[in-house]
Amino acid sequence: MADTLYINDDGIKADLDSITGKAATPIGAGTLRLFTAPTTVDHTTVFASMVEATFAGYAGVALLAANWAASSVAAHLASSVYGGTVTFTRSTTGAVQNIYGWYLTDPANTKLYACALFAGGPLPLTNAGDSITVVPTLEDESIN
Repeated sequence: MADTLYINDDGIKADLDSITGKAATPIGAGTLRLFTAPTTVDHTTVFASMVEATFAGYAGVALLAANWAASSVAAHLASSVYGGTVTFTRSTTGAVQNIYGWYLTDPANTKLYACALFAGGPLPLTNAGDSITVVPTLEDESIN
């Protein structure tokens, strides 16, 4: 089962700004982060509700726009997959931290572009060496 992905309002705006040439930095050059709350998300989720992971060894990962694959379209759904996996690894054993999914922000960590719930989550991280691997994917759909 695939993760459930949502493009949020900041992402929709940045998408249009990119199309019209108003965006200086594409969404794909954002930072990938993990969240511990909220436990559910959708397209109405706002940046202020995201609680970023804090386990030992954790840091958000800056994505490179050049690593995104060219989009493909099937049945009015466009998608692009990041050209590599992103792995977050716990460095020391400690209290369990339940990770519900990932989210993509602007580099300054002030805008929520997209968020995704992990299928079968939450994923607990407790021991040194526990890890979560993400293959970032973005989708855009025409509803016409």
